[in-house]
Amino acid sequence: MYELSSKAFTKMLLHAAKYPHLAINGIFIKKKGQAEAKTKTVVDCIPFFHHNLALLPMLEIALSQVQTHLVCHRCIKFCEVIIIVV
Repeated sequence: MYELSSKAFTKMLLHAAKYPHLAINGIFIKKKGQAEAKTKTVVDCIPFFHHNLALLPMLEIALSQVQTHLVCHRCIKFCEVIIIVV
């Protein structure tokens, strides 16, 4: 089970409201070290695309940029990326 922070929930909801006619995909960022916990905390979400979801090169670049962002902001020690495919 996952628990969304208010930041992650608000960001996800606002992007869905801004583009109600399009599919939206992105990733969730959760706290690291919660493997044994029943509830895992999602601290942020990063939306990627508001259009065609089948663009693998764009997805690879987006994931690379997220990794760079987490490393540059020293969040990589505390966060993990969750990719949920629906």
